[in-house]
Amino acid sequence: MGGMARMAHLIRQYRAQNPHSLTIDAGDIFQGTPFFTIYKGEVEVEMLNKAGYDLYTIGNHEFDGGGVNLAKQLKKARFEILNCNLDCKDLPALKALIKPSVVKVIEGEKVGFIGAITPDIESLSLTRDGANLKVGKYKSVNLTPERDLPWLAPIKEEVDRLTAEGVNKIVLVTHCGTEVDKIIATELPAVDAIIGGHSHTRLDTPIDVEHKDGSHTLIVQTGCYSRNLGKFDLVFDKAGTIDLARTKYKLIKVDAKTPEDADVKDYLAAKEAPVKVLRDTILSYARSDFDNNFRAMKCDSALGDLICDSFALSPEGKAEHTDVALENRGGIRSRIDKGPISLEKVEETLPFENHMVYATVTGAKLRAVVEHSIDSATGGKFLDVHGLKFGWDPQADKGKRLVFILVRQDGHWQPLKDNDKYRLAMTDYSFSGGEGYDFTDAEDIHKTDKKLNVYLRHYLESTKSVGPQWPNRIVPLSRTAAEGVFKGQWGDELRALGAATESPNPKVSILTGDNLGVSVETFDRPRAVVPLEEAAIVRSNLSVEEARNFLKSETARKRLKKYTVLVVRANNGKDSRLNLVSYPLSEEELQRNLRSN
Repeated sequence: MGGMARMAHLIRQYRAQNPHSLTIDAGDIFQGTPFFTIYKGEVEVEMLNKAGYDLYTIGNHEFDGGGVNLAKQLKKARFEILNCNLDCKDLPALKALIKPSVVKVIEGEKVGFIGAITPDIESLSLTRDGANLKVGKYKSVNLTPERDLPWLAPIKEEVDRLTAEGVNKIVLVTHCGTEVDKIIATELPAVDAIIGGHSHTRLDTPIDVEHKDGSHTLIVQTGCYSRNLGKFDLVFDKAGTIDLARTKYKLIKVDAKTPEDADVKDYLAAKEAPVKVLRDTILSYARSDFDNNFRAMKCDSALGDLICDSFALSPEGKAEHTDVALENRGGIRSRIDKGPISLEKVEETLPFENHMVYATVTGAKLRAVVEHSIDSATGGKFLDVHGLKFGWDPQADKGKRLVFILVRQDGHWQPLKDNDKYRLAMTDYSFSGGEGYDFTDAEDIHKTDKKLNVYLRHYLESTKSVGPQWPNRIVPLSRTAAEGVFKGQWGDELRALGAATESPNPKVSILTGDNLGVSVETFDRPRAVVPLEEAAIVRSNLSVEEARNFLKSETARKRLKKYTVLVVRANNGKDSRLNLVSYPLSEEELQRNLRSN
């Protein structure tokens, strides 16, 4: 899958077919394989040179080796480097290389290209060496409610500058993510298209943002890891407006069937001697695949669990009396497939120059850290954990999403206590404020010189094989699941989360247990993660009315334990993708709901 020798073949093929082709990259070229660890970006820049790239915008991971290193490597680029929203006055070597925009003349028509980086760059990258985000004054005009968007000001300024010069066809090349791209598209109707990155979103069809004047802004993105090449045939009418009927877009899969161009393949072969040693060093064996698309998981991921376990259960982790280990998903850059696990795979999985930190914090601080992890959609900031179990409500207000949280101490799971102290193991990236985490009041801090992947390597070396486990640490919960059963009114949540019918006619399963926790029930499909230490099935596949009647029965009073959990599934024929899992209901809460409804 992927590979620049294959990508180069496709790019050259399409460029030969169309003299107006431009090859564009939306950033984050500096991470993913040990080539970056060894060569610090030299190989990646030369790959884009050889493949004939025209335009490129800087991604946040280009700063992983520092801003000074980024400037050193990009100085060798034979493509144009676009960015309008980085202030590089304190990093003149980089400032000299970047342009806010370029204008290409195609068949006598001017087309403007503007580059931009994520407005979160300062919290995502802590090694910028003087490159900072530009901001200004800007209040939204098309969003409801209106809000201040200071990060949008430099992008609008560059769009306005080009339009004032008579450029009526404008394409943004952004490393911002699709959600930010949609805001840009909504606010700046003069932008015709956005070629995006950062969020790793695979868009099979463009996101189409239509404006009040009937014009459109199309957003495209190919995903990540060179799995796809995007082919975007952008057609304008005489007024400079996108011709939707003639504009075409598709993703071309880059896999083993794609030919490799010899010059790129041979160049990589000449550079890979140090990498081959890593590839040939086998540490352990994966009995099955560890995750795919784990960033989108609202429960814990098997790969994240494995990594956190390696931190806490290492000899050093035990010597530090580690209670809790944390790893942000943005730091996990690969997956582990079934089969031999090489040292190269470990380097790919945790490639960053991040080191282990041990520190002691209060329970109140740990609670705040977890709330910060879950205060938005899952993604790079979201933490996988060791030593914690918690339930959270993605629909609740920020700062109030934790339903319960347990910590393991002295071999027992017990509620987190705000005034108690807990020993943490985590990456120095999060500890130093990456992605907005705050550990300013931590005590007894021990910053090590060991990279995170050293712990994973030693953990794998200590066991003959490893296998992914079902989620057992984090469970997403729904307040409306129980309300729907008791009241028979669902609102939109069941449909919004994935059911494909306007009349969900849900089916309900009833589980019970004496202790809060996280486990997976396996009696039905799809399996549900539930907030119980050991989930006992009481009833399955009931209608809402049948579930309500059972819960009122004498049989229920005899069989239900300390906590009751309702699992609600969409019942719409072949599509049974959706689970809604209720908060754990105590006996008192259950009876109160039954009486009031």
